[in-house]
Amino acid sequence: MEINEIEITHRKVSYAQEKADLTYMTVGLWFTSDWKGKEESYWVKLLDLAPVVDDTGKVLALKPLGDIPSLPGEVLSNQIMTRDKTGPIITMVLEEPNRRATRLKHLKGKAEVSQVRSQTLKFDLVAAQGKVLDHSLLKGFPIRPAWKEKDGYTFATLGVPPMHARLVSWGLEAQGQMLEDLSIGERGRITLDHTYQGSLPKGCLLVLQVAVPTETKTFEFDFTDIELP
Repeated sequence: MEINEIEITHRKVSYAQEKADLTYMTVGLWFTSDWKGKEESYWVKLLDLAPVVDDTGKVLALKPLGDIPSLPGEVLSNQIMTRDKTGPIITMVLEEPNRRATRLKHLKGKAEVSQVRSQTLKFDLVAAQGKVLDHSLLKGFPIRPAWKEKDGYTFATLGVPPMHARLVSWGLEAQGQMLEDLSIGERGRITLDHTYQGSLPKGCLLVLQVAVPTETKTFEFDFTDIELP
């Protein structure tokens, strides 16, 4: 395992909200190993992370960054690097270091990394309305679909856990064809939305693409005296 890249970003834009945080640091972690399969997607889950401290003593908290898939939490990554070995590169987003800092004292933690394949699951939409989906590949990963029609539109939703990276995509199918949606969205990280024109055809199916682990490894990392850019 290696640190692939460290980048510190300072931004100033005229349209930013008063409390918008436009400064941060990203650390690219490369989880390299000898993987048995040839799948090109990886699912990474951060299990533990010690406080990240720069050489001035500032503790750098993890932070989300818009729609960039980043640790903490679960991340599904297709960004792969290969040299002697292969593995995904995952971004960790932290607060910016002190302007006087030149190094990070250490970066220590543990992550679970799985090589995954995508599998399609289909459910009768009417029968699944308001219920947690029952499937062996969804154990410990509750998904609750719902839908309603209003004003000439159909609004379909999925209730999902806050960490739902293993759900690659979803939609509705009728007569063997995926229905074209008007819009998609996400609310509060636990509700996913699709909007469709008109009423749904009879026999509509809910179609999920889920990431299924084929090989899982645990990485423990402990980098010290890390030079900052």
